[in-house]
Amino acid sequence: MRKRSNPAAAFLDGMVWGSHICQFYRQAEDMLDTLIPYFAAGLENNEFCMWVTAEPLDKEQALAAARERIPDFERYEREGQIEILGHDEWYLASGEFDRDRVLQGWVDKTEQALAQGYEGLRLTGNTFWLEKEDWAGFTEYEAAVDAVIGNYKMKAI
Repeated sequence: MRKRSNPAAAFLDGMVWGSHICQFYRQAEDMLDTLIPYFAAGLENNEFCMWVTAEPLDKEQALAAARERIPDFERYEREGQIEILGHDEWYLASGEFDRDRVLQGWVDKTEQALAQGYEGLRLTGNTFWLEKEDWAGFTEYEAAVDAVIGNYKMKAI
């Protein structure tokens, strides 16, 4: 496989607390080209990391990629510095999407991370699971995320 350049990795190095950006990708490998260095940097910087997956990359595929490509990943995983969840475990944990529950979940995770000595929360949540009829409600959630994230030590893609 040829080595692909990754300008996104350099861009992400400059993310500050309160940043919330959107990633567009064509295939799972494009997503990994961004998320692997994103999480590797967070782990190295003593940040608590959370990866919420959806197609085209499920939880097991994300775990396999992280184990293969992030140095010392097993130690970070064992120490509980990173969680990788399927979208149904996070966004749909109560059986349906509950904006307030999910937002409070991010805040709670951040506060727990800080209490455990981490620098903050670095996260990503893939929204590929959304159906067209959910877009309007989810747009409201994204606006609320923007309002909340700037008040906490969070970085999100």
